[in-house]
Amino acid sequence: MIGRMPKKPIERRWVLAAPPRHDDKPSIEVRQGYLVSGEAEMVVRRAGTACTLAVTRDGQEWASAMPEWAFDAIWPSTRGHRLRKKRYALREGRHDLHLDIFEGKLEGLIMLACAFRSAAARDKFTLPPWAAGAIEVTSDDRFCSEALATKGLKGLRRRLLGAERVDEPVRAGADDAGSGDRQDPGPDDLAGDAPANG
Repeated sequence: MIGRMPKKPIERRWVLAAPPRHDDKPSIEVRQGYLVSGEAEMVVRRAGTACTLAVTRDGQEWASAMPEWAFDAIWPSTRGHRLRKKRYALREGRHDLHLDIFEGKLEGLIMLACAFRSAAARDKFTLPPWAAGAIEVTSDDRFCSEALATKGLKGLRRRLLGAERVDEPVRAGADDAGSGDRQDPGPDDLAGDAPANG
């Protein structure tokens, strides 16, 4: 079934120093690889056993379900432009949050995201106590999925260590000279990975 282009989401994103307790929460493994990047992006994604082909532009996304064999056929073409993570769904008051714990070349990165129905709700939202010390990266394009899949954590570790905390969001800026992240092939470099996590 072909999805319609939704409105641009209203959201905020943060990087956490450590995850909250989540052992009792179900997770889904997400693997996604980029075929096209730039102003428009084309990405294949597997979340659990559900595979999709998506095109994003200006914060909007069109997505269509695809069979697993098609995902497996395309996956090798995304080498060097991939990410994998475990996603947990959390509830905080009236808000649904996504906790992403990254794996592979992005291991150590923990991100929290929340979508809002209005800009007013976005601006009023405050993080729960367990997220104290989080760094807001909503406006930093280096933390979008495509940039992380392509560039990894190069130039970001030192930036995070010296970043202002949640009351002064990280803004997009020139990359620091980063130490070379290891780019050795991992499990996500293999075509047709078994959907062990999401």
